[in-house]
This record gives sequence, C-alpha cells and structure tokens, in this order.
Amino acid sequence: LKSSSEKLLPLRRKIDCINGDLLKLLNKRVGVAQVIGRIKSQAGIPVSDYARERNIIDGLVARNSGPLDEVAVRKIFATIIRETKRIERIAHGESKSASGKKACRKR
Repeated sequence: LKSSSEKLLPLRRKIDCINGDLLKLLNKRVGVAQVIGRIKSQAGIPVSDYARERNIIDGLVARNSGPLDEVAVRKIFATIIRETKRIERIAHGESKSASGKKACRKR
C-alpha cells in the first residue's frame, strides 16, 4: 500500500504545474492590461472602470461551474483586477498608496 505522502506527491506536482500555468496566464493578462493602460493614459482615460470590473466579475460568476463558489470567484478576480491596476499605475507614474490615495512625494 502507498503511504499518504506517496499518494500526495503526484498530486502536489500536478498543483505545481497548474500554478506555473496560472502564473504565465496572469503575466500575459497583465501584459495586455499594460497596453490598455498606455492607450488610456494617452487618451486621458482613468485606469479604473468600475462598471466594467463589475461586469467582468459578474460574467465570470455566471460562467463558473465550480468547485469554486461565488465568493471565491469574486475575491480572486477582484484581487487580480486590483493588482493589475496597481501595476498599470506604477508603469505610468501614477503611484498610489494601498489606500488608493496618491502617495506623497518627497521634495
């Protein structure tokens, strides 16, 4: 009989591969968002579009077949969107603190 650790090892390897795939996809997503951010910056459009963000998350919740529940989908994608916007702001010199207020600049 296999021990618990012998049973877990291939599953953990599978999780490691999935994590790598997720990381690649998240970086790809951020890359596209950075292009969008440049376009928005040139056009004077704000980084945040709360109606679009809500529509994205609502659409993902509607398409979700589990086992993630609605709360998990909302939290995960809210975090992805928030971090993507943070990176966009950094890339375009709009550094903001974690509270969302403009960070003070030393003179």
